[in-house]
Amino acid sequence: VNAIAPGAIDTDMMKMLSDDDLKAYLDEVPLGVIGSPKEVVLAVKYILDSNYLTGQVISPNGGVVI
Repeated sequence: VNAIAPGAIDTDMMKMLSDDDLKAYLDEVPLGVIGSPKEVVLAVKYILDSNYLTGQVISPNGGVVI
């Protein structure tokens, strides 16, 4: 089993954050940006294209988890 565990991704779910909350979160993200849905799609594609990958958690998160 492989899994995708993304950080904050620019979706409707993020709209619940106030501007101040979003700024505070971005201050903790080394890349300083919210991820795009494309980042998650690319991670899914990577897993689907891999014949030898197993038991991994791929986490597109801008460096929050290092």
